[in-house]
Amino acid sequence: MKKFICMADMGSVKIVSDSFNVCFSNGFGDGYFTVFVGKKPPVYKVYPNGKDKGWQYKHGHKVNFEGHFTVKEKEKVKIAQYDCKHETFDFTFPIGRWFVENYRGNIYINKVDNDIHA
Repeated sequence: MKKFICMADMGSVKIVSDSFNVCFSNGFGDGYFTVFVGKKPPVYKVYPNGKDKGWQYKHGHKVNFEGHFTVKEKEKVKIAQYDCKHETFDFTFPIGRWFVENYRGNIYINKVDNDIHA
């Protein structure tokens, strides 16, 4: 598990590579927030939510699926320190497909599989 403290002025975490840049909502807005890579939210027990047909964690806070990205061969995909610039942390995502969720102001990025053609 990796942990990074990021800064936002667009309310997002920015994922940077040579071929794309994408921002995913952090769920709360501007300021400092934490990004966890390879860690599920701490209360990862879900139950159906009858109101919007979504899923909620056991304390009732909704987890938002923000999207996914795929890391292909020879790509260097990293997390930006600040969502309005391109400076990155010294961490490169391994090849595979990654899901991005926000939960209570934090970002959780988890590898789903190794399918680079999805």
